[in-house]
Amino acid sequence: FHVGKGEARARFIDDPHGPVWIWEVPDAAARYVVSADIASGGSRDFTSVHVLKVGQSLEQVASYRGKCDPDEAAILIDRLAKVYSPGKGANRSWALVAPERNSYGLHTIDKLVNDRRYPNIYTHKRTDTVDYRESRDYGWLTSTATRNRSLEYLKEMVREATILIRCSRTFAEMETFIYQKAADGKGDEKPCAPRGGFDDMVMALAIGVSVADRVPSGPAVLYRPS
Repeated sequence: FHVGKGEARARFIDDPHGPVWIWEVPDAAARYVVSADIASGGSRDFTSVHVLKVGQSLEQVASYRGKCDPDEAAILIDRLAKVYSPGKGANRSWALVAPERNSYGLHTIDKLVNDRRYPNIYTHKRTDTVDYRESRDYGWLTSTATRNRSLEYLKEMVREATILIRCSRTFAEMETFIYQKAADGKGDEKPCAPRGGFDDMVMALAIGVSVADRVPSGPAVLYRPS
């Protein structure tokens, strides 16, 4: 994947050392989710993206882990989502895009909505407690409650073998994901990367499995490990 300065579109270049890994080309009969955990591009954290095929189970068909600015992440997500949006015209099945909207993700979402004009972004409904007016926010908001719930959902799918994970970068983070207290030793333990480690791929995947029920499922075969 490459985005040059001033380029309006991303280009995919065959590179065995590239940050985008693809295991399966788009299936015309399938539906897809593209979930993302966005970093700044200059911090130690990575921007992480998963493409999941939705069926009776979920299948990871592509992933990205790398350093890019939030506006570049929007180009990458838009491009991946359009690749995995089979069909044409009115019959096109747009992949559901679910970027985390915390912090740097807000800029990515703004670019997806206003610059890229991507048509199918996950939205969260809110109801005002005073006038009961309903509003919608683009993207996935990670709070203590949604973080724990999404991780429990991912844990359940892994345990029940209803998700096929192909990415070794994701496995590497999952193997070191632990429960621990904050550095000051206060508060309850929470699931996270060990100090000095990373959990970007895990969190992006947790978002993906949490929003997949918004997608009409295409045919898929339930995966069971041998």
